[in-house]
Amino acid sequence: MKKLIVGLLLLLVAGATTLYYSPGALLASMQLVERQLAGLSHERLTVGDLSIHYYQGGPPDAPTILMLHGFGADKDNWLRFARHFTERYRVIAIDLPGFGDSSKPAASYDVGTQVERVAAFTQARPTAHRRQLHGRAYQRVICSALSRTGAIRGAVR
Repeated sequence: MKKLIVGLLLLLVAGATTLYYSPGALLASMQLVERQLAGLSHERLTVGDLSIHYYQGGPPDAPTILMLHGFGADKDNWLRFARHFTERYRVIAIDLPGFGDSSKPAASYDVGTQVERVAAFTQARPTAHRRQLHGRAYQRVICSALSRTGAIRGAVR
């Protein structure tokens, strides 16, 4: 019994030490848990010369919600929200070009350019139903511009 307690204690100390000296491991493990709870998979799509990374999950034939993160953020910001929607909706949370795991071209990141990139992504990855778009912070401007193009059905701002 003593050996079991000592073994568990050593395992706990080793785990705590690893997380203390490598907080990225804690973050990565929590993101993995959140992604699994939401039923999301990590995907990548090449659009033109850009590699766009995104999460997707939910029924393939359900209406789609496209989630755009705010300035300086990435697709991981949507993990906790996505799990509440993946039962009834197809959820796609993208890393906008220049953020997260997506390509970081030496080009403009103004709103007009990002609108064009997101529109190209939606055309390259068609879904069974038209999309709803949800964005945070400055991505709300992109949501508004995309809703006027007809690429999406509506925008939550």
